Amino acid sequence: MFKLLAISGSPRRYGNSEQLLDEFIKGALTRGAVVEKIRLIERKITPCNECLHCAKHEECIIQDDMQYLYSALALADGVVISSPVFFMGPPSHLKAMIDRCQMFWCLKYIFHKPIGSQKTNRKGFLLTLGALPEKFTGKNFQGNIN
Repeated sequence: MFKLLAISGSPRRYGNSEQLLDEFIKGALTRGAVVEKIRLIERKITPCNECLHCAKHEECIIQDDMQYLYSALALADGVVISSPVFFMGPPSHLKAMIDRCQMFWCLKYIFHKPIGSQKTNRKGFLLTLGALPEKFTGKNFQGNIN
C-alpha cells in the first residue's frame, strides 16, 4: 500500500494550488494510495533559528507542529507539495517547513542514521503555479491592486 503525504503550501484554502493538489490526490486514490493531506496554513511551524541543536542532538529543539510533520514525512512512500510561486519562491510557511527539514540532513549526513523506512523507491512531486494578471505587468501596471 502506497502512503502519499500531500502538502498544500498555499495560504489560500481552495485556491488554484490546492485545487491542483486535490486533482493529484484523486488520481492517487484511484490507484489505491492511502493519502494524508496537510494544509500548512493550518499548522504552527516556527521558522528555523539555526541554533544547530539538530546537528548535535539528532532532533529539532523547537516543539511545534513540525514534530508531527517529521514523522509523516519519514513514513511516507511519496510526498507531493503544491504551492503558488510568491516573488520567485515558495510562500513563507512552506519555506519555514523546508528550512526545518535541516534536521533530516543532519540525521543522514552527520549521524549517518536512516530516515524513516529508507525505501529506495520513494517518490517526490512538486506542483507549482504562478501567474500575474496582465494589468499588473509592464507599462500597464498602475500600482493599484483592487
